[in-house]
Amino acid sequence: MKTYLWYLEKTFIINRINPFFSNIRKELTKMPLFYFTDIGLRNYNRNQFVTPPDKTDGFLFQNFIYQLLKESKMFNNSKINYWRTKDGAEVDFIAHLGNDIIPIEVKNSSLDSTELSQSIHNFIALYKPKKLYLINKSLDSVFVSNNCEIAAIPFFKLL
Repeated sequence: MKTYLWYLEKTFIINRINPFFSNIRKELTKMPLFYFTDIGLRNYNRNQFVTPPDKTDGFLFQNFIYQLLKESKMFNNSKINYWRTKDGAEVDFIAHLGNDIIPIEVKNSSLDSTELSQSIHNFIALYKPKKLYLINKSLDSVFVSNNCEIAAIPFFKLL
């Protein structure tokens, strides 16, 4: 399997993102995630073109946001990781901008409130980022939680 993933990565079909960690006992350190550079290839491989929404819609939206982040001027050339603890807390993406880390949480829904998950609260308490992005389908709002500026932005603002 590693050989296949290596070839897919070297031919730019997939991208690998590694976990972000500072505590090797509590956080995942070795399990990379893979995102397709072309979601159409992923759909072709699964023969999934015109099917009703299913449980993979969240992953496809997250894959789409990953591509937008890679191409956005704001995160241009920044290293992107993800964060997950052994207890299951997670943040979808961690962007490195200079010495700052910026957590990015992706929600495949139209949010109507700025309620944050326990995972986000845990990350903010542990790493104390200055800013966090909550990318969703509609909510456009900025607020502060635990001295962290939370910017809820609709995905189309990344285009």
